[in-house]
Formats: sequence, C-alpha cells, structure tokens
Amino acid sequence: MSKVIIIASFKPKEGKEDAVASVLQVMVTNTRIEPGNLVYNLYRDKDGTGFTLFEAYTDQDAVDLHRAADYFKNYRATIIDLLAEPIAVKSLVGVDVVGD
Repeated sequence: MSKVIIIASFKPKEGKEDAVASVLQVMVTNTRIEPGNLVYNLYRDKDGTGFTLFEAYTDQDAVDLHRAADYFKNYRATIIDLLAEPIAVKSLVGVDVVGD
C-alpha cells in the first residue's frame, strides 16, 4: 500500500480563529505521536482567515486508526460550531511521486 496524503482546510467563523487554532493544535500534538503518522503540519492562511492541515500516513490503516482516536472524535464534535463552512478534505494517493 502507498502513503495516504490528506489536506484539510478550515474556515473559522469571524472571531473564532483563535479557538479553531487551539482545537487544531491539540490534534497536532496527539497525531504526531500516532503509529503510522509521517507528517501532521498545521498552516495558517497569510491573511489569517483560515487553516490547512497537511497530513501523511503510511497507509489507510494508519488513517483509520487516527480517525478512531477519542481526541479525533472530540475534535470533530467541537470544531464544527466554530466553522463558517464545512471542512474541505482531500485524500490523495501517489500516482507519480518521488520518494514514496
């Protein structure tokens, strides 16, 4: 199986940017120590209005383990009320990737 890459984008409600950042930071701390996680990086848009998580996992089993974690379930339940729109998630697998 090849690596799984996930890109998740978040658009906070106005005034909820710091709350979203806090929720996502908990995810960063917990996910980086998961078995099968290769990369879990949080980015903020230059204009400060949104966030993007760039995630890489060894395989789909690692993604499934991540999504089954209690902190993942808590994050999903908590963050929804802080967002102006649904989370935009793309799940990618390599086609022509150097180093995969």
